Amino acid sequence: MSSLTREFDAIVFGATGFTGAMVVEDIARSNKDKLSWAVAGRNKAKLQGEKKHTHASSYAWMSLIQPLAALLNCWKSGLRKKRKRTDNFLLIRTSLKAVIHCLRSGRLYVCVCVCADHSGWLAGCCFWGGGATEVLNNVASTLNDQSIKNIPLVIADVADEASLKAMAQRARVILDCVGPYRFYGEQVVKACIDAGTDFLDVSGEPQYLETIALKYHKQAEEKGVIVVNTCGFDSIPADLGTAFAVQQFGTPELVSNIESYLSIHSGPEGMGGHYATYESAVHGFGARGELDQLRRQAGASARLPIVAPPIKRRAGAFFHKESDRWCMPFMGADASVVRRTQRVNYEARGVSPIQYGAYFTISSFWTLILFFFFGSIFQLFARYPFGRKILLKHPKLFTFGLFSHEGPTRRQLNTTSFSMTFYALGYSSKDAVETKRPDKKIVTRVAGPEPGYIATPIFLVQSALVLLQERKTIPYKGGVLTPAAAFAQTSLIERLQQHGVNFSVIKVEALKK
Repeated sequence: MSSLTREFDAIVFGATGFTGAMVVEDIARSNKDKLSWAVAGRNKAKLQGEKKHTHASSYAWMSLIQPLAALLNCWKSGLRKKRKRTDNFLLIRTSLKAVIHCLRSGRLYVCVCVCADHSGWLAGCCFWGGGATEVLNNVASTLNDQSIKNIPLVIADVADEASLKAMAQRARVILDCVGPYRFYGEQVVKACIDAGTDFLDVSGEPQYLETIALKYHKQAEEKGVIVVNTCGFDSIPADLGTAFAVQQFGTPELVSNIESYLSIHSGPEGMGGHYATYESAVHGFGARGELDQLRRQAGASARLPIVAPPIKRRAGAFFHKESDRWCMPFMGADASVVRRTQRVNYEARGVSPIQYGAYFTISSFWTLILFFFFGSIFQLFARYPFGRKILLKHPKLFTFGLFSHEGPTRRQLNTTSFSMTFYALGYSSKDAVETKRPDKKIVTRVAGPEPGYIATPIFLVQSALVLLQERKTIPYKGGVLTPAAAFAQTSLIERLQQHGVNFSVIKVEALKK
């Protein structure tokens, strides 16, 4: 077990990254119990903010010319639309204030001037500059808690094994936000196990996840270290959502199969993703062959006992009547993670496995056509090193503008949400299981805010708090675990509901025999 006498309860590793900055803000906001924590990064200069951008609401490196250009474009657009002169003056005044503030501070700003809707203008200013120090300063200002400015900084580099181990030895749990994990994750896991420190990350890369499980599960188990990957949107909603659906039947022995359908809901400005997420996906698709080989090596193809009948997995696009949408198999880590949960719980504790399929919904037929077009090109290019270079060089081009180095704007984040609906088939009693014809259907749902950069920090931080405060309720003393294997018997679901992620039962239905 991790030492209870460490200097810090938790360290956020990668605090100056896009996701890491969001995690820092959330852990500061959630720290009602006054746990001790620190932020860590590669070197002192970047941590203290000499060159690195960090603020959680910052999304683009731009020179001061660009705010002025944006201002001019807004003004011209306003004239073309015959806006009132007072509206234009208000817009100019707001934007000039941002530029003046930029010049006075000596830091980089981008003045964002967009038409928010058909009735008015939105002028805003996104801050850039500084490093982890600036993250802490801005979070302190946002939360009106000046003590946050004094959170300690820790130096650790994925290329320096000694620095990683030194970092791990100072904390009870490490929250790793440095990706792609395929390249930068294993070193941190190894350092944590060596130091006897628990580890959480927000990876969604199946090849990395299953490599860690294969190589380090026994070591972590022997050292009493808990390693839980995928503590972000990949794959807390899917894994805990499946566990929540199973709980409605009373026991796993009564559940035959569960399918989940993910829907992303965006506002008028659409949604966006950061380049780091896209980069992980590119390398993940490029490693499909390695993943198949890894699964054969791990024996993951060995069949688990199931409660009949076998689930019929859908390979391509299909129309789902209950969702009233076109759907596709979800290509992320959810299916891999949920199935690994079933295997871990069955092999360690004899828990009856659940069959599971993961899908996502598409808003319209034309969106489905676009998805096929861009998806086919993406998968083709991702197979080859040269193709991956092209994909990584032009993220906007190959995702129809969805992913970029700038990432989503605050407005996009605030107007985006997700829902994941679970359709569970099973039996009303143990006697009914003998018929091998499910007679009960339960529909549940997990819903929350923008998944990648708002919900993910919530998932990670609450997982860390549960690990720190409720370790005795986790049925495993150590090992490389999935979220549901580790946290299904804890208060994590209740904690998430208190932070804007809702778990609900939509319908309980008796099926005709």
